[in-house]
Amino acid sequence: PLQADRRRRLHTLTMAMECDETSAPTGAGGGGSSSPSSSSSSLFDLETYISRYDVLSETRLQRLLFVASRGKTDDVRRLAYELAERQMREAGNVRKYREVFYPRGGG
Repeated sequence: PLQADRRRRLHTLTMAMECDETSAPTGAGGGGSSSPSSSSSSLFDLETYISRYDVLSETRLQRLLFVASRGKTDDVRRLAYELAERQMREAGNVRKYREVFYPRGGG
């Protein structure tokens, strides 16, 4: 019940998030805008993006931390940090947890 509610909230949240697609080409009708993200944006589903990686893999964790540090919106960054934290706890990755959440030995 609690996990289903959390999953539903995460899905709703991810469906409303935008992704900065800096690698996507801007169309010819871009209106002369020099910023790719100003003329095109799309919904970004973080869970779909990371689903290609094994649940406890280091690659998945690195992708989550990358999105958490550079996500376009606060919601995307927050969700990525939550998923990364959950993964570190489930894997027992204390070293990485301290590195991320207590970067200067504050924990």
